[in-house]
Amino acid sequence: MYEEHVGGLLRSSPELGAAAVFYLTYAGGIVYLAVLPALRSGGARTALLNGAVLGGVAYGTYAFTNYAMLEGWTVSLAAADVGWGIVLTAVTAACGLFAARLGD
Repeated sequence: MYEEHVGGLLRSSPELGAAAVFYLTYAGGIVYLAVLPALRSGGARTALLNGAVLGGVAYGTYAFTNYAMLEGWTVSLAAADVGWGIVLTAVTAACGLFAARLGD
């Protein structure tokens, strides 16, 4: 999808260091904002909801900033990105909750 819409802006190979910084920081945010509150409340619903909100905000910031700034970035690309972020982060938060419970 990215290749079709903004292929001319893509690197030939990703900058893995930058990706690592983001995803490690993001994982910490998921734990702090979704997993820990879910452990306190005891509910997977909290992990899913907080993860979904975090995913929507984080991926929405990226996607809609790109839509505002990049000629080839479309509304459908932004919507797909935000949807992916919501689902991915919610599921990751729920998995983190279940993993934390296994450690108890």
